[in-house]
Parts: sequence; structure tokens; C-alpha cells
Amino acid sequence: MERRFIQISGIRLSYLEKNPDKSETIFLIHHNCGSAQVWRKQLASPLFNAYRLIAFDLPGHGQTDVLEDDQDYFNFLVLSRTLAQAIKQLITSNRYILVGVSLGTNVVAEMLCEDLEPVGMILAGPSTVGKTECTISQMMKPGSEASVLYMDEADLTAVKRYAGQILLSRDPEDQEIILADYLAVRKTLRPKIGECIATGNYNDEIALLEKQNSPLLVVFGEEDYIVNTDYLDTAALPLWQNKIFKIPRAGHLVNVDQPKAFNELMADFAQEILH
Repeated sequence: MERRFIQISGIRLSYLEKNPDKSETIFLIHHNCGSAQVWRKQLASPLFNAYRLIAFDLPGHGQTDVLEDDQDYFNFLVLSRTLAQAIKQLITSNRYILVGVSLGTNVVAEMLCEDLEPVGMILAGPSTVGKTECTISQMMKPGSEASVLYMDEADLTAVKRYAGQILLSRDPEDQEIILADYLAVRKTLRPKIGECIATGNYNDEIALLEKQNSPLLVVFGEEDYIVNTDYLDTAALPLWQNKIFKIPRAGHLVNVDQPKAFNELMADFAQEILH
């Protein structure tokens, strides 16, 4: 696995790549205030040795650099455009899958406006929202510490509580990475995310997902503390195997909490869709 960089519109976009000699690619997009490290249990799995894996650090996160004077580098529309441009440059085959967790699922949906044609998509711990159905108010559970995602200076105790809410895992490494990723986010980014959501500066992501024909694997952790795990039940999504999967003993970052179960689902999906 190697750390690589690609230049996109003034952004030095960082990503981890494994199996660069393979042509069929799985692109991995992390959560809000996270990094490519959230996918380390997928990048390490031998189940994906037949595929090229690319896990991005989103702008303002991890090792991705942005122009200091660029005040518009983050909103859902610019973010999806940036990632789509990167993917178009990196693909070596038209057979690829887009995978997102939490905010990464919003990016996956938004990229459907950018002339990308994945053969399949995976939404883990989805937070994709619509304008009239599956809205933010229907998606979010009350009582979480999610407000720290939209604050430049959040109380560290609240941040640690939030880390404990998005993960059931109490593995010290898992918890340390979540906290380190949060603290590494560039100044002004978190309030910009909140502003983007508050002003409705995003597409009808549910409608975008409903209109496309690529199979969609949707996976929740049964014990997600952040998101209502039934909020997508009424959406007319092109679901793989005609169901939404819910993995026991997993929270919002289902791929971290239960990597074995998640990886097996993802591998089965990739085997069917990419072959």
C-alpha cells in the first residue's frame, strides 16, 4: 500500500493505493472529519487482492492540501466535482465501484452529477438525503454529539463523546485514529460543512440514487447512534439483493466496528458486479 498524490484544481489530493497493477477499481471515500485510515481494515483484507483499491483523503482532511486563500474549497458540490475529476484521471477501466461511509455516501451520490458511471455503489452508514423524502430531519437521531462536526473549536470532552458514539469498537487504535483525524481537519472546514447543510447547498441525493441503474449495496450498523437505520426504507433505490443490510454489534462506522462481516458483504458485491 502506497501513499500517492494527484493535483486537482489547486488541491494536492492525497490517497492510499493498493494493488496498482489491477484494473478493476474500488474507490473508498471516508466520513466527515476522517481520513483514508478509516478504510485500513478493508485495505488490509486479502478478500480484495483481485482489485485496485484507492482510499482518498478529502480536501481539508488527512494529508490532502488546499489553497490557504480558497474560501470555497468545501461544499458538497465542489467536493464531489473535485473527487470526480480525480477518479476520471485515475481509472484505467470503466469497471469501478464507489464506496462511501457517512459523509462519503453524500459524496458518492453527488458525483452522479459529474458524468461518472460506476458499475456499482456501496453506502455504509449512509447519510444521503433528499429534498422531499429521506430528509436530514428524518435521517438524524436526536441526542448525539454531532454538533462538534460543525465547530472550529469544540470541547475535547464533547469530541471524545462523539468518537464514542460513532464507534462501538473500544480498540485503542480505532479510537485514537478517529480523534487524530478530527483534530487534523483544517481550520474553517467544519463550519463550512454546517453552512452547506443549513443552506441546502446540495442536490436531491435520493433522487439521484433512485434514477441511476447501478446496483446499490446499503449497509447500516444495527446500533448506529447517529442515523436512523430505517430512514431509507421507503426510498425506491436499486438495492442489491433487494434489501438493506444491517450488521449486528456495529455502529455508524460499520466497516470499522465489524470489518469481517462488512468485508464479506463488500467482497460478495464486488465479485458479482465486477466479474
